Amino acid sequence: MPGGSPPPPKKRTGLWIGLGVGAVALVLVIVGGIALVALNGSEEPADRGEPQAADGSDGRGEPTGGAAAEETEPTKDDRDGDDFARYTGPSTPTKVDIGSGPYKRPGAHDVCSAFTDETLDGLGIEEDDGFNENESITSCIWSRLADDGSFHTLDVEYSVPPDNETSVSQAKSIYKFSAERGIGIIGERVKEKKVDIGDESLVVLTDMPGSSAHKEATVIVRVENMIVEIRRGIRLSSDEPDDASVMEWDDVQKLMPELARQAVNHLD
Repeated sequence: MPGGSPPPPKKRTGLWIGLGVGAVALVLVIVGGIALVALNGSEEPADRGEPQAADGSDGRGEPTGGAAAEETEPTKDDRDGDDFARYTGPSTPTKVDIGSGPYKRPGAHDVCSAFTDETLDGLGIEEDDGFNENESITSCIWSRLADDGSFHTLDVEYSVPPDNETSVSQAKSIYKFSAERGIGIIGERVKEKKVDIGDESLVVLTDMPGSSAHKEATVIVRVENMIVEIRRGIRLSSDEPDDASVMEWDDVQKLMPELARQAVNHLD
């Protein structure tokens, strides 16, 4: 034929190979980009030793601001007066274990050790305010001003008959006067109950006079010639109404006998 035969068609193998390689490269780029975005959106905290909180502080899943949630127990200084007012003593009541009388009063430098550290902590007591001693009485007093403005006091007093320290009959007379008229003499006795500690014992709750709510719980115990009297007072701040709850009788009935048992165990 004129001009010769037409040239054979060119092979497209190289073109298909090039397109295939390009497609694979494109797929790899896309996959790599997706993986990078996923990684950036799920970065973990640098410090794996501090797990992040799953929920908010109130358990409703509120955001925590990116910081790990920390739960801390309230310290003594973080507690308000109501925490101290509701304390009723250790979980296991103290057992009275003393020998026979006549008994001697604790020394002036020993009387402030009448109560355990656990009990003083529960009552919000840090340090004693001082002790007192005369010919027939040895005592110690503590106090604390709580963060909410309430004022807490505690004192223990050991006494023997002034004329005859070992006289049981005179101790009975002193106990009778205190139990019937001496306790709450400047206030109004609102509750009282006999308890089973020593030879005779009584718990009394008194409304004390003043411009703010103020109550005092007292327990008095006679053990042969010795009389032990413990007073626990709470006065609310002036911001509280006069009828605000200061001490609950149910709590007083548990706490005061426990304080008496600890104090009686301190006898010589």
